[in-house]
This record gives sequence, C-alpha cells and structure tokens, in this order.
Amino acid sequence: SKKTTKGDGDLLNAALSLEHEAIGIYTAASGLAFMKADAVKPYLIIAGSFLEHHKGHREALKGAIASLKKTDSSVADAVESKSIDDYVSPVIAKLTDPAAVLRLAALKEMEAAKAYLSLISSFKDGTLAQTSGMLGGEEAGHFGALRAALFVLGDKSVPNEQVIPGVLPGSWKQDF
Repeated sequence: SKKTTKGDGDLLNAALSLEHEAIGIYTAASGLAFMKADAVKPYLIIAGSFLEHHKGHREALKGAIASLKKTDSSVADAVESKSIDDYVSPVIAKLTDPAAVLRLAALKEMEAAKAYLSLISSFKDGTLAQTSGMLGGEEAGHFGALRAALFVLGDKSVPNEQVIPGVLPGSWKQDF
C-alpha cells in the first residue's frame, strides 16, 4: 500500500541522514592537521575505507528511495546532505588529537549500528529490513575496528575486555 511505501521511504531517509553525517565527519576529520602525521596514516587508511563504505551506503539508500518513488509519488525525495561544517561544528573543539577523532568515529558508528538494527522491524518490505540488518552489521564492524584502533593507540577509554565488545553497548554511551 502507499502508506507502507511512504513509511519505508521515511525510514530510508532517516538512514540516509546518518550516512550523510558519517561522510561529513570522516571527510572533515581526515583534513585535520594532526591527522596528517605519519604515525596516524594507518588509521587514515582504515577511516578511508569506512568513508567509502558510507558513500556506498548513501548511494544504495538513494537508489532505494528513488525506486520507492517510482511506485509511490508520495515518498519524500532523498534528503540532501548538510554542509560538512554543520556536522562537525558541534564537536570540533573536542577533536584535539587522533584518539579523540577515533572516539568520535566509534561513537557515530555505534549510533548508526543501533539505528539500523532498530529499524529492521519497522520496514514493511522484507528486502529493506534485510538491507537494514546488513548495514547495521557493517556499522557494528566499523565500531569494533575503531575500538581496536583506540586500544592500539593506548587510549584508556577502552578497557581490555571491551576492545571488541560482544554486543553493542545498550545504555552505555561512549564519550569522546
């Protein structure tokens, strides 16, 4: 039904907003002067691959929204990205070193994973629900990799037993 299609479109747009934010933050963080140091290059390679994943997610979500619009004109257009500054300005003062950047990235990956996984049961289209689950799994993988990178950097915010958490934190909120 049209109501179902419109609802799925709204959920896809919510996910697309998260991807726009991730792209903005990864792009801005990679341009910070202290992220150019040789010691940080391995982390930039990892972040660069995650940035490419997010760009792929963005394009897939835009395609799914366009596909829904073909069958139901009431589906909203794909949301546009804000400026990179809009995504980064609320947190830029805290981005003082590579560990802070990795903590922010891990936080955003965790939030995205939880969002995707919570959307699964809301989709009426089973294929979209499956896609949401797969994207949530990929975001959770990013979260784990970033936590491991923080551990390697010697960041004390990551206790040994939480390097690769068995589950995404529930009420726990990572600070950066």
